[in-house]
This record gives sequence, structure tokens and C-alpha cells, in this order.
Amino acid sequence: MSVYFGPKLCENALNTSKKESYPEVPPRAEYALMVLGHALGPAMTALIDWAELRHQHEAKGIKLSSVSDNELLER
Repeated sequence: MSVYFGPKLCENALNTSKKESYPEVPPRAEYALMVLGHALGPAMTALIDWAELRHQHEAKGIKLSSVSDNELLER
């Protein structure tokens, strides 16, 4: 499972990246994370870990509502 935040969301709404456009044929653009974007790293890592753990539980047929907090923390 993967999580994807498109460049337009990060550049416009979140102000976490910047876009450098080049007037070439074909068009080319480069994106770079700004300081705020780098600060999101730990939060994004935690969210990805949570999503992967949930996917593993669903693949095993375990409903998350029936799992205790301690079982969720075990890997």
C-alpha cells in the first residue's frame, strides 16, 4: 500500500514544496521540498507505518475493531 501526495497539493495547499519550470520542449519541471516539507517526514513515516499495519491485519482477516491496543502495537 502506498500513499501519494501530488505535487500540486504540496506546492499550493501545503506550501511544502517548490516547483522550478523550464521553457523546454518537451516541458520539464523539478520539484524540491522546502523546510516545512522536510518537517513532515516523521508524521508521514508514522502514517505509512499505520497504513501498512492495517493492511497486514486486513490481509489476515482480522477486524481492527476486535483487536486490542496491545495487539496492534505488536509487529
